[in-house]
Amino acid sequence: MTTFIVEHLHNGYPMFDTVTGVEDIDLTMFKNIQTLWVCDNPHEIETVENELRKKHARSSEQS
Repeated sequence: MTTFIVEHLHNGYPMFDTVTGVEDIDLTMFKNIQTLWVCDNPHEIETVENELRKKHARSSEQS
């Protein structure tokens, strides 16, 4: 199974959702998609999530 991490804007705020245990993803569930990550193992998932948390923390500090 594949894990998808979708970075998107929700009501103008950056966020990301992790979708696990699927072979395909319905992107119509998300508005204003910024980036789509496809992860094959737990290390990739953890790395991407940590980087996105840092990125979003920096952007909220600048606001």
